[in-house]
Amino acid sequence: MVSLVTGLLSSTLWYTLYCILGILAYAVIVLIIKPYLVYRRFKRFPNVYTSPSFRPLIGDVLDAIRDMKSDRAHYHNRRVIADDLQNYDMRLRYEGTEPVLLMVSSEAIEEFIKLTPMKIDRYNSNKGLSKLAGNTLSMIRSKKEYVGRRKLLMNELSLNSSSKYTPIMIDHTLSLIDEFQDGKQINLTPKFAELTHRIFTTILFGKVCDDLVNDKIPYEHPDGRIEYLHIRDALLNLSKAYYMHLLHPLTNMFRFVSDYKLLNPFKRDHKNLTNYEDAMRKIFYKAKGPDSICGRILSNTDFSENDKFFDIMMLIFGGTETSSHGILSSLYFLKKHPETHTKLVKELQDNGVTKEFILSQKDSESGRKFLDIIQDCDYLNCCIKEVLRIDSPTVEVFHYSALDDITIRDVQIPKGTIMRTEIHSVHYMEKYWKDPSVFKPERHNPDSDFFNQSKTEGKPYNHFIKGSFGHGTRTCPGQTFAMIELKVILAVLLTFMDYEIDEESITQEGVGFAIGSACILAPKIMLK
Repeated sequence: MVSLVTGLLSSTLWYTLYCILGILAYAVIVLIIKPYLVYRRFKRFPNVYTSPSFRPLIGDVLDAIRDMKSDRAHYHNRRVIADDLQNYDMRLRYEGTEPVLLMVSSEAIEEFIKLTPMKIDRYNSNKGLSKLAGNTLSMIRSKKEYVGRRKLLMNELSLNSSSKYTPIMIDHTLSLIDEFQDGKQINLTPKFAELTHRIFTTILFGKVCDDLVNDKIPYEHPDGRIEYLHIRDALLNLSKAYYMHLLHPLTNMFRFVSDYKLLNPFKRDHKNLTNYEDAMRKIFYKAKGPDSICGRILSNTDFSENDKFFDIMMLIFGGTETSSHGILSSLYFLKKHPETHTKLVKELQDNGVTKEFILSQKDSESGRKFLDIIQDCDYLNCCIKEVLRIDSPTVEVFHYSALDDITIRDVQIPKGTIMRTEIHSVHYMEKYWKDPSVFKPERHNPDSDFFNQSKTEGKPYNHFIKGSFGHGTRTCPGQTFAMIELKVILAVLLTFMDYEIDEESITQEGVGFAIGSACILAPKIMLK
């Protein structure tokens, strides 16, 4: 009997040991060996930039962590490395243990776009902001369903459709300005998030849902504290929380912990996201009728209500987060370069954009007159384009995957390789941009001396080096609406107020306001 028990214990111990060794071997293969083999594969191509040494486990995420510890925007390293990337077509970047091949030259980006979606198509990495995107059209493959769902949204966000929302944009911006106290320093980061959320929810759901939009929902903070937040504040916190998942060691080294939400912050953030989605579904189903975008989308019977719900969620996130960060960047860089601020304010005045005119337009039925005027403000348009270049609200686009073995710029890329186009580094490359670190709106005006000097120096305007809204068939469906919203809000703000930013913030290295950034903008407000 004793020998039997001893034998069973011995077998159990050996079985446990084998299991542990098997898990360790699997971890070594997945976390180190497979990423290293990819590193070695692409390192042999002279036009693919790879890190000087292989960095296992944490990968290039370490650069973002260093930036944040130095009070810089987490993507400042993308600006710094731009010089090193100028002679390359691609960059192999490691997001933890996951290798991602970035297109960094205009030629590579152009070839990439030509292969989309037949040979390259959307890939859902199911981590970070991709989890917020859920089953939206941003994440699905470019098939018939994608085309139909995209067309449904595009019909509501076209130039003609967007113009009628101008009075709503004006009204909400004026309401925000009314909250400001003259001569007081104000943190504009949450204020602009609130503003763009108000604008977009009013347009999407109509005023009938104002009570639900202003509801509060339970939100658990990292310290375990439960706070009841407005829906808009919950969304702001969620976007930051899910972006930080990308930098979390467990996301990068032990994906199953993140995927199955076994531990915090993943478990906690999923609970918060569920509370947010439940609140949004109440609004979604109340907003029936032809007077709102949501109501018109709901009336479409070609797609499931769940698909339509997630596409509306995508619009809210994309329409509020990117716009609010774009406004922050605009105000910051206009004051960092005061001559541009002065020139823009003068253009608005010369075109009749006065306080009296704006007040007359907030109750206009169409808003077309105001929109026509600001659309004719060339310098305003150039300023917005330059903001999107120098501090794009989105640092990177969602992932793609090679559907077959493909070749781009003579680089053989195996099926299944995760890919995407690079945004921020390309916006800072001297081979494409004259004085790329300088905020210069004139670079977008074909009639300006600066534009012509750039052209003479062999840096012609190139569609493929502008990546804020994506490229090809997967460009942002709300691009037109976003540009109008940025112009309207900025025009109203500059007409009704001036502001001062402290010298330390103006001169600080690495300031940026893209999604996920911890930088804040808290100027002194002077009402006009």
